[in-house]
Amino acid sequence: MAVSIPRATIADAVGQEVTVELLDGATYRGKLESVDGHYNVRLALALVRSKSGEYSAAGTVTLPGPRVKLLRLPSAMRDAPFFKEVVSGVIAARAKKRKDGKKAGKKSK
Repeated sequence: MAVSIPRATIADAVGQEVTVELLDGATYRGKLESVDGHYNVRLALALVRSKSGEYSAAGTVTLPGPRVKLLRLPSAMRDAPFFKEVVSGVIAARAKKRKDGKKAGKKSK
């Protein structure tokens, strides 16, 4: 499930290791230094894997927000309030869908 993450939640990961996948297929992994209002991501000590699979050191890079396909945050972020709200919303939606499906499946006599 894709989720649009608020910038403030991403900013909570500053100083932690993140992975950023770009639309062109390149993948960057490094320490998150900052994210701005346009979701431009700045990484330090970044390693890049090109779409051909080659690895190289990239140092400090700024990745343009419109080119970012996926931003993988550290697993410790799953306890952030935003994600708890998303998970509870998904669980509620699935329960409603199951309940509605059972009602539609009943036969009337």
